[in-house]
Amino acid sequence: MVPRGCAVLYVPRRNHHLIQTSYPTDGRYLPKADRKSMSPTEYFGSLFEHVSTIDTSPYVCVLEGLRFRNEVCGGETQIRTYSIGLAKQGGELMAMLMGTEVLKGKTSTQNECCFTNVRLPLHVNKDESEASAQAGRRIRPRDAQTVAYWITERTVSEFDTYLAVRYYNGAFWARLSGQIYLDRSDFAWAAGVLLELSARAERGDWKSGTDILPEWQVEYR
Repeated sequence: MVPRGCAVLYVPRRNHHLIQTSYPTDGRYLPKADRKSMSPTEYFGSLFEHVSTIDTSPYVCVLEGLRFRNEVCGGETQIRTYSIGLAKQGGELMAMLMGTEVLKGKTSTQNECCFTNVRLPLHVNKDESEASAQAGRRIRPRDAQTVAYWITERTVSEFDTYLAVRYYNGAFWARLSGQIYLDRSDFAWAAGVLLELSARAERGDWKSGTDILPEWQVEYR
């Protein structure tokens, strides 16, 4: 709820030795051999004491952001309740529209959060041969991760959004989050986007793409 994300990293003194570097790695980083004369806490402090040029506006806006969450959104409890409920309802709605399922564990704890993972109607052929894949319009396992990245990139470049799609345990999954600025209609729209891209992926449209990004670039973008 601020112009740019900001956070506070709290590390108990007993865990200072576990922090090897800041992210991104700063010029204060020292190899283990060079920090032997320093205590873990001294080294930890030196890592984070220099932040170089920084935009302080996110920190200045924290109080206003908290006020907005409390007075306009109803407070943290209400925000969590809505976000978790929307993730559940939205995930089930998407699964129904796409004819698939929501990723669930043996207990309900996996779904007690603001995220949901919904399977895409894409099938992977157990046979790695190109002919077999073309005959059944299925995707070979060796191509699955590339297809997942292609779908994610298409959501950015064509639909002005970001839907993270990953290949996991023999299936394609889309990860979505419930947020206070979303409702069920947004999840229904996302299902339509993924249905279209899944159909195009099965046709092999991903093969002609020249803008497939590696995972780290997709995440950054």
